[in-house]
Amino acid sequence: MSFESDLLFAAQVKKKATTPEQSTEAELRRKIDALKEAAKSATTEEELDALKAEMDELIRQYRGDAAPEKKKSSLFDPERDMKDEDWEGMERKLGSLRVSGWASFTDMASCMYTLDPQKTEKLITDTDWAGMQGKLGKYRGSDWAEFTLMAACMYTLDPQKTEKLITDADWEEMAGRLEEARRTKWDDFAVLARAMHVLDPEKTQKFIKKNDWKGMTETLEGVRREKDCRYFAYMVSCMHTLDPEKTQNLIKKTDWEGMREKLEELRGRNWSDFAHMASSMHTLAQL
Repeated sequence: MSFESDLLFAAQVKKKATTPEQSTEAELRRKIDALKEAAKSATTEEELDALKAEMDELIRQYRGDAAPEKKKSSLFDPERDMKDEDWEGMERKLGSLRVSGWASFTDMASCMYTLDPQKTEKLITDTDWAGMQGKLGKYRGSDWAEFTLMAACMYTLDPQKTEKLITDADWEEMAGRLEEARRTKWDDFAVLARAMHVLDPEKTQKFIKKNDWKGMTETLEGVRREKDCRYFAYMVSCMHTLDPEKTQNLIKKTDWEGMREKLEELRGRNWSDFAHMASSMHTLAQL
């Protein structure tokens, strides 16, 4: 795969417009080298497509083109389907969780971030981050499932800060906990695998086996039969993170109807669950 000619052309266009020649080329060369190295180790069409998308974004940036406008989903769109009162309620609840528990605070904050990064990042303070980091440290060695889930939520809020906290030894323990879930409970497996995927998709893929999807799908069908719309939304959104294409065929029109009804039921009654449900629906709406 060759990115260089397109990227250098983009740089020439950009140089004429805004950026001094040397700094533009130096920055672009670094990015080209990184893309070329990544292309060498790419082994699947999905990886190559992702690199191509990154190349297209670099071209767009260096040409100075406007970012493509995101299409609003007809299934669920936070800007359209959430009210100012919803955000006020979620913010109040998030504030109370600073007192009652950092794990719950982190979980809710990451859900709110999924719905609106700009609104949420203004709510997170350095003190909050210190509290979350302290709680993560307490989970290390005592509860690897909770460690994994909390680390993924923190990564959603700030990848750079979080990746410095996760060691190779942590990954070995998380992989062991994932294997345990494979033997015992497929919904736990889906949740843990999704969290690990958030932290590092490439590493996580090494731990996913061919028959895992069958186990998760059968369990999801059981959740649907039980009509637990909130947990159905959560589990299937975890599966979506692992494989959007496979997940697309798992969701029915009646599932969406049930999820919308449940979201309305949670509005004003349980803001933590409301945020969780809304973020799951927003994830699924990207299908």
